[in-house]
Amino acid sequence: MSLLNSLLGTVVNDTISDQIATTTGLSKEQTQQAMKMLVPVLMGSLAKNAESDTTQAASINEALNKHDGSILSNINISDLLASDDGKKIIGHILGNKTAAVEQTVAKETNASPSQIESLLKIAGPLLMGTLGKQKAEQGLDLEGLTSLLSNEKQAMKSDSTIQSMIFDFIDQNNDGSIIDDVLNIAGKFFGNKDQK
Repeated sequence: MSLLNSLLGTVVNDTISDQIATTTGLSKEQTQQAMKMLVPVLMGSLAKNAESDTTQAASINEALNKHDGSILSNINISDLLASDDGKKIIGHILGNKTAAVEQTVAKETNASPSQIESLLKIAGPLLMGTLGKQKAEQGLDLEGLTSLLSNEKQAMKSDSTIQSMIFDFIDQNNDGSIIDDVLNIAGKFFGNKDQK
């Protein structure tokens, strides 16, 4: 199982989705739909950042030393939302595309951008925890981490239509309408997978 699917399994299971929904004011269905859009974009963006810039790769590697995966065994939604860590993580991963992602996912899920911002604050630390745990368990150095992220990227690329659109989006220098296409495809793709 890819790390992406592992993380999706964590954040869209009924127990965690119910907790997130209760805290954010979203329904469980809205929460799950939004997370299925957000997590692939975060994973893909992180992989792209590491691949395209050795300084960013080193920064990601160093940051993961602070995330050992323990967060995954005791997920406290209220604590995640109260902390500034999630917002900082998302800022590093998405940069100036953060607002566009929030607005687009909000539109697709009939949520508010501030509610999607809350979901990102939850998803960011969980993503870092998932990667940090893998890094620690495998004893990965910078080269190993970059390879891991590259493998995740390749897994996403071979996982149906979502692949090319995700990475077209990530490669964009602006916040064009392709974001709508990416997130629509992500939502439809993962939604269809659930129905199989």
